[in-house]
Amino acid sequence: MSKRKSHGHDIRSLFENLKRSRPNPDPALLSTPSSSTTQPDSSIVSCDTATGSLPDLATPNSVPTAPEQQLQATITSSSQFDESDLQHQADEAAAETEINVNDIGYAVELRRDGKLDTATRLRFLKDCWVPPQGYSFPFTLKSDKGNVHKRYLSHQHLTGRNACFAYSAKLGGVFCKYCVLFLPTNFAIHGQTVDAFVGTPCTKFDVITTKLKKHLQCDYHRSDSVIKADALLSGTNVGHMLDVSRAKLVKENRERLKHVIEPIEFLARCGLAFRGHRDCGPIKVHPDGTIDYDKGNFVALLQLLAKHDPILREHICTGPSNAKYTSSESQNEIIQALSDVITQDLVKKINKAGYFALLADETTDSSHKEQMSICVRYLDISDGSVAIHKEFIYFVHVEDLTGIGLATKLLETLDSLHITAQLVAQGYDGASAMSGKFNGVQAVIREQLGRKLAIYVHCAAHNLNLSLQDACKLDSVRAAITAVNTVTVFIRSSPQRTALLEKKMKELVPESSVHQLLQHCKTRWVEKQEAFIRFNLLFPAIIETLEKISTWGGEAGSNARNNLKLLLDSEYVIAGHIIDAVLTITKPLSEKLQCVDLDLVDCVNEIKAVIDVLRDLRSDDGHVRYNKIFDSAEKALGEPLQKPRTSARCRQKHRANPDVSTARDYFRIAMYNPFLDGIIATLEERFSSHAQLAFQMARLLPQSVVDESFDSVKKSIEIYIGQLRGLSFVDDIEAEFLLWKKRWQNVDQKDRPRSVLETLVNSAVSLQSFPNIRLLLQVLATIPVTTATAERSFSQLRPLKSYLRSTMGQERLTGLAQLLIHKDMKLDIDKVIDQFVQNGSRRIDL
Repeated sequence: MSKRKSHGHDIRSLFENLKRSRPNPDPALLSTPSSSTTQPDSSIVSCDTATGSLPDLATPNSVPTAPEQQLQATITSSSQFDESDLQHQADEAAAETEINVNDIGYAVELRRDGKLDTATRLRFLKDCWVPPQGYSFPFTLKSDKGNVHKRYLSHQHLTGRNACFAYSAKLGGVFCKYCVLFLPTNFAIHGQTVDAFVGTPCTKFDVITTKLKKHLQCDYHRSDSVIKADALLSGTNVGHMLDVSRAKLVKENRERLKHVIEPIEFLARCGLAFRGHRDCGPIKVHPDGTIDYDKGNFVALLQLLAKHDPILREHICTGPSNAKYTSSESQNEIIQALSDVITQDLVKKINKAGYFALLADETTDSSHKEQMSICVRYLDISDGSVAIHKEFIYFVHVEDLTGIGLATKLLETLDSLHITAQLVAQGYDGASAMSGKFNGVQAVIREQLGRKLAIYVHCAAHNLNLSLQDACKLDSVRAAITAVNTVTVFIRSSPQRTALLEKKMKELVPESSVHQLLQHCKTRWVEKQEAFIRFNLLFPAIIETLEKISTWGGEAGSNARNNLKLLLDSEYVIAGHIIDAVLTITKPLSEKLQCVDLDLVDCVNEIKAVIDVLRDLRSDDGHVRYNKIFDSAEKALGEPLQKPRTSARCRQKHRANPDVSTARDYFRIAMYNPFLDGIIATLEERFSSHAQLAFQMARLLPQSVVDESFDSVKKSIEIYIGQLRGLSFVDDIEAEFLLWKKRWQNVDQKDRPRSVLETLVNSAVSLQSFPNIRLLLQVLATIPVTTATAERSFSQLRPLKSYLRSTMGQERLTGLAQLLIHKDMKLDIDKVIDQFVQNGSRRIDL
């Protein structure tokens, strides 16, 4: 085959030669070429495939030889080309009927029969037949707009980076000799047998370049066949080379996946949407750097990064289409892996702490589904530092809103997290479904766990809000709050009115640091207090604004006149200043209660301090504080305050009717004193349980223990005996208590720790010296004060699951919420990839 032969046979003589070489020929096959040819249509016709009449020459289960395939191409195209072309192809087909023994086609047959050995593989690797220069390769006929073109195979397709490919004259197509020689006969990927270039030849020469490039990128070719071929040629250990190659391939694949995970993590931590209006199909990296902004943030971000990141650009452009991990399903799986890593890290810290408290609250999302936020509180003791942590865990969709249903969902979630730490407390709001004594969540959980230890603590922030709400039921106070909210809504509802207010603020209160009014929030009393305080600061500008608007006429002017009349009423003005004075005292408490590191003892002390201040206001000798409030109200009004009309015969039953002569005394008796009395009473009532619990445990603190006996703390300690893991019996605790008391009696009072955290940080408190005291103090620090963490998670839920993203799935919602809320938590991308692999089988080796 090293030199072409020219026999000068015509087509009919070539038919006769082929017929004589076949056993039992069919007489029907001896028809003339013109009777068996077909007119090529617009589809692609291959010269070496059995699409014409030539396959009838073959016997059953036989493979046509290359001359037969070339002959068919000759016959099929005879109506399109002249006689010289037909004669030339017939001569070539006849000249190449002898097949070289090193033709890769023989290796294909040996592989199919399982007869490939090492010597045979080495022979084909070294001496595989290569078509000589000037060899007439087969072609594919391609019709394009009525014109038929030939697409030839050539030497360029089989050299250079494609040297691993070989043409088989026997089977009339291209094979990968590495994969033919080394892949197992039953080799398959994800259940699909690999056959192209291995078991069957590639004969589509019009797209041969694309197919060769795609095969070279296959993992089984790079990580298996090529390595085994190189090892056999070099005589090195195959196993070692495979291990090295696999490690290299895994490293490359993980590096590519990192460049996909990082944009997903970035968008999630920024709370941005991923998908656009038409986020479907493969991602394209345009040569001119164009970015498809209409396909969403994720696609646009990948295209932007690909312009500067060669690894990401190569992955998007040349990576396997079924393993790029950029689809919406892959995004969800990567988000789930990121979420799992965060959850595992949190659970690890909780289990290390040994004890934790459960926090929960519910709200409704944009799709009208009830979402329960599950959070935990635990004490982190590491490297000599002590810190209280309150962490968000999950959003859980709940349908059964009864106490039993909510408790069941909470316990199922805790079981799925594999938390081994002990539950010592629960913190919820005051809703009956949560706090019910018999069928509430707290009661059901304590019953199902069989523990009295998981005590329930009503959220202190909710208690403070409810206390203020109860106190504001006083008619004059409630009317003042309503008036403030009405005026705020009236001004903020119009850009023109808002601009007018801003202008008046610059003229009348230029020193003020606030520039707009705040609307009242029904649940956030800190914002309600801030709104009222801000309203009083801007009161002169508000009055001027309403006076200007009242001259406009129409509905706006009428409403402005009504609001102006309401604000200039003496009863409103004094009520607003009284409320402002009280809220100025309670606002710092509201902010303090939401601190993460606040423990129960500090909480009770802060509330006690507020109550003491309010009592001082109530029992103010000479009414100095009240007089200042009254004078500031008159100054704001610009004229003396007028008291309402009273009944001399005391027949008035629907409002205050004190028998006084001055407005100063009237508003003190009718408004100031009742408002303070109501707040003090509700605070003492609602925080009595907190005070009682804190008082029992606070006796162990150094500031108190020096004046206490063991009998005073024995009752509270007995609750935990038999319930708290690691706690000793009463006699051992008593001996330890006496040593603990003696330890602090020898320390000056100013040097004794005042809080739980200070005590735990102190070097005297070690597991070796006072293990039981330490455990009890750790439980005290773990008891929750508020459920502010759950409330804050709802603030992130609204932008995450907006009305534009209301169809978001529950797992994706939880994953995105965790990434958004835990922004400061650094993640190891290698751990994320490991979790990604663990969550499901992957198409590439990671």
